[in-house]
Amino acid sequence: MVWNQLTTTTTTTTRKRKSRQLLISELEEAEKNLPPLPDPHADPNDDFFRFLRRKLPVSVVHWMRDSGFSRWLQDTLLVFGIPAVLKAYPAALANFLHLSGVFVMPSSLSKKKELGDTDVSFKTVSYGSHPRQRMDCITLDTKSSHSNKPWIVFCHGGAWGSGQPWMYRLAALPFLAEGYNVCVWGYRTYPDGNVADQQHDLAMALQTLRQKYDPSHVAVVGHSSGSHIALMTALTKPSSTSAVVDTIILLSGVYDICAHYEWETARGIDELSPMKPACGTHRSAWQEVSPTLLLQPSALDDLVSTKASINTEALPPILILHGINDKVVPYTSAINVTKAFYGIDEDQSNVVQLQLLPTGHAELVLELMMGHGVTRSHVMGWLARYVDGPSKE
Repeated sequence: MVWNQLTTTTTTTTRKRKSRQLLISELEEAEKNLPPLPDPHADPNDDFFRFLRRKLPVSVVHWMRDSGFSRWLQDTLLVFGIPAVLKAYPAALANFLHLSGVFVMPSSLSKKKELGDTDVSFKTVSYGSHPRQRMDCITLDTKSSHSNKPWIVFCHGGAWGSGQPWMYRLAALPFLAEGYNVCVWGYRTYPDGNVADQQHDLAMALQTLRQKYDPSHVAVVGHSSGSHIALMTALTKPSSTSAVVDTIILLSGVYDICAHYEWETARGIDELSPMKPACGTHRSAWQEVSPTLLLQPSALDDLVSTKASINTEALPPILILHGINDKVVPYTSAINVTKAFYGIDEDQSNVVQLQLLPTGHAELVLELMMGHGVTRSHVMGWLARYVDGPSKE
């Protein structure tokens, strides 16, 4: 275990090199040097939603959540935030247009493109009949076929109830720059789908990607609730992921729904958040979709029916990144799921690495998109290690 006080990074080795008890002990020792968790009541980004919760009857709050109005509201607020992003990152517009297949643009914008004059092709691919069952596929224009190329599948967040692929298109930038093709996956967000539907959607998207593009390698990268969906899909639908996925990278993820419900309650957003209904409305249902608990059968209630349904033998290498300043999902989420992985039967040799970074929740994915901070270097370093990119062919 390496504990770097300056970067606040915990690095773990392959479990087959150290006993699980030693790994857990080292992680617990490292925890003692971490700062306290952020105050869940102190995030000003929650003030508007806490105001709604206080002023509106619960029935109205539930209608907003279950009718799709909250989803529209969240997506609209994100759109209103775009000018601030463009001000902070002037090249963002040029990069977005480039990734969208818009090649003719003013020269003042063209010069700002991160990919330079590299041509890319953009295509929206449907993998189901629902309008949200689609994925934005961005490929590098080469003379050769797109088959037998490495792909990144990005799973966006949004508390299981908001977000669309176009909002995360800039996440494709660092991967395209290294020669990977990219799929920004869209899915049925609540109320159009629950967590089980979303896992099904990811499995279907991976199958469609495999059939349409015949990728040589695939890495799945998730953020926030997208990390939860990615890990649950790998645990409960191993046949859908093991044959095609070479590694999984989890950013700022929720891995224990029961614990996160308590955090959302402390934030004052529990009744407005789509997490509760999307994950099953009651504790036993939440346990069934909590990777941290599913990896520890002794932590589950007797009512939970999926104790024996998970499969850890086929898991690819997993990188878990989390910000210690995250106010949306506390860093204990990442620590606890890592401990759960370490508690798996020692005969298995899963590679699981945890890194805690000096950043926040949205900031972590912004670092990936925009290139500032340390997130991008950690992600790309992991891919270079566990995915054979074009440079290795």
